[in-house]
Amino acid sequence: MSKRKESIARADGDKLDITPLGAGNEVGRSCVVMTYKDKTVLFDRGIHPGYFGMAALPYFDEIDPSTIDVLLVTQYVPTANFFFMSF
Repeated sequence: MSKRKESIARADGDKLDITPLGAGNEVGRSCVVMTYKDKTVLFDRGIHPGYFGMAALPYFDEIDPSTIDVLLVTQYVPTANFFFMSF
């Protein structure tokens, strides 16, 4: 099991996999993948304010993007648009 991945299993066999892809112990780069009953949800897609380019992005190499069923944005920071344009 990956160092970042955590699983929660219930008595009835349902399992929730939680994989943080950033912002574990830092500000920015917020991104979490949760898988439950063969559905995968990606929460947020933040950037790290102290880095630029690929270094500012969450650790997407930990997942296969084609497995994501839905992306949910839980917050929006208007100044983040500047960082998206700087790539």
